[in-house]
Amino acid sequence: MAALLLVSSCGGTGSGSGRTNTTTNEATSSGATTSPNTSESAGTGSPLADLDPCQLMTASEATELGISDPGKPGSTAGSPECNWRVSGQFGVVISLSPDKGVDSFNYHGKTPSSINVGKHPATKVEDSLQGTRVNTGLCNVFIAVSDSSAVQVIVTNSGATDTALACERAETVAEFADAKLP
Repeated sequence: MAALLLVSSCGGTGSGSGRTNTTTNEATSSGATTSPNTSESAGTGSPLADLDPCQLMTASEATELGISDPGKPGSTAGSPECNWRVSGQFGVVISLSPDKGVDSFNYHGKTPSSINVGKHPATKVEDSLQGTRVNTGLCNVFIAVSDSSAVQVIVTNSGATDTALACERAETVAEFADAKLP
């Protein structure tokens, strides 16, 4: 299971089981999940409709985290996302949920906590895999752009360890993204 945690993304079936990213064909494993999005569009009336998730973290910001490669666009369950990876270390996903608010996510029984990432309210969920495992190296930050739209930042450490570091990285990426959101 640890090998599947390198890059995580939102969307999916809510089961927390591995699946294939529809654009990049990389194996992924869900952190917190939503109900499948049947629309392939980015929600026409959503404040996220015209956003590119790869533009929510600049190359300079990525470099601050030790990421040298550009983000790779993709989508999961119809939600646009961007994936960055530092081989053997960690992965970052920024996913847009134009038709789902923060309250629509399944936290797999984990307790969300409110955090400050900038101008929008945000929620952090540590070790958001289904089950009782702790220190999984997985952290999600959900930014509430509106009552019905959110941006999800997922950081997964290789080796499925050091959740505190994953959350530190996720909060940093969420701050970068929040500054660019409407």
